[in-house]
Amino acid sequence: MSSPSAGSSPLADYGWDTTLENEFTSHRAAGLIPARVAAVDRGLCDAVAETGPLRASA
Repeated sequence: MSSPSAGSSPLADYGWDTTLENEFTSHRAAGLIPARVAAVDRGLCDAVAETGPLRASA
């Protein structure tokens, strides 16, 4: 599986950079996808992932 470069990632607008991408390598190999939290409201988090927006509970 190839990983996107940090600059081409939709997460780049949320501060995702090559340093974070490099640190995430082992997690990606384990099948996880990176996401950045965009907002928190009453224990719910709106996040942006490479695959699009998602909602998570804190």
